[in-house]
Amino acid sequence: MKIVYLHQYFKTPQEGGAIRSYHIAKALVKAGHDVTMITSHNTLNREEKLIEDIKVIYLPVYYSNELSFISRIKAYLKFGKLARKEASKINDIDLVYATSTPLTIGLTAIKINKPFVFEVRDLWPKIPVELGYIHPIIGYFLYKLEKRIYKKAKTIFSLSPETKQYIDKLGFSTKNQLIPNMSDCLFFQSNEVNSDFKICYTGTFGKANHLEYLIDVAKECHKIKLPIQFILAGEGKEFYHIQFLARTLPNVIFKSYSNKKKMKSILDSSNASYISFLKHSALEGMSPNKFFDALAAGKLTIVNTKGWLKDYVENNHCGFYHNPSDVQEFITKITPYLTNKVLLQQTQKNARQCAVRDFSVHELTNKINTIISD
Repeated sequence: MKIVYLHQYFKTPQEGGAIRSYHIAKALVKAGHDVTMITSHNTLNREEKLIEDIKVIYLPVYYSNELSFISRIKAYLKFGKLARKEASKINDIDLVYATSTPLTIGLTAIKINKPFVFEVRDLWPKIPVELGYIHPIIGYFLYKLEKRIYKKAKTIFSLSPETKQYIDKLGFSTKNQLIPNMSDCLFFQSNEVNSDFKICYTGTFGKANHLEYLIDVAKECHKIKLPIQFILAGEGKEFYHIQFLARTLPNVIFKSYSNKKKMKSILDSSNASYISFLKHSALEGMSPNKFFDALAAGKLTIVNTKGWLKDYVENNHCGFYHNPSDVQEFITKITPYLTNKVLLQQTQKNARQCAVRDFSVHELTNKINTIISD
């Protein structure tokens, strides 16, 4: 088949960030499909590259996590317009694979007027409306657009159980498949860390991540002289704010955003990984890449949000949940891992086994390919 893949933020391992689309596109090419990825970059010109037999078209649409909400919307709409124009130049398209966010990527897929798969990474407009980023009146029209996209899509891929349940309740269960994010169990390998105990956070520094929770934990650890070092690596609108909050804490180290190899080295040097989101029910269905990377690297995986992430780490004994409003709860739960090496090693082993069993890149991309081919 000739497949046009729409992903505004397509990344390769050399760039870092979320590389789910890279893995899926590679698997589709390996299965014999012709894949054209339409994406964007922060330069002034259109570029075209061949990346591991994936034809990648980069459109000039500036985007940054530091943009205002209105500026982000403008970037979404601009990309949609340019992507439609680009797709119109491609003959004999069999299928469009559209991955959100933004939600508008689904509208782009509709206007290309070909059968399309719609992949739902985050629930738009539910999350921004419930967090107060979008006025309810605007949200009303976005909800209507959301339903229209689900109705028109040939298949829907949901990235978390909560997302699947939400879309099923809207009446689209027959076309809705759960395909969670993926663990690259070849790139990441479990290893033993013999230095001081380290907890890392890798990823976006955004309001929805609310890393103030982690700084509160670090403050308490420093206060009671708990021997833990915190490594925070990434980028985003809140980076300098969080850095300012931790300015007096010698147990917190900041590292700038880098590629996947650098992120791997940070995980390799850490005993545990911290997954952080603002305490809000709208965010309980998230499927963050850093969670699956932590499992693949065999790390004690700490989550501070309820929902499927909490259930998963508790049921599979690969980490723990802590109430982000209760710093003492964190201290209570982390302490056994500092004093009991056998417990830590078993939990890390469980994490790696979870990655291989439930979230293997190879298994999940094969599943996607089978669904698309059928």
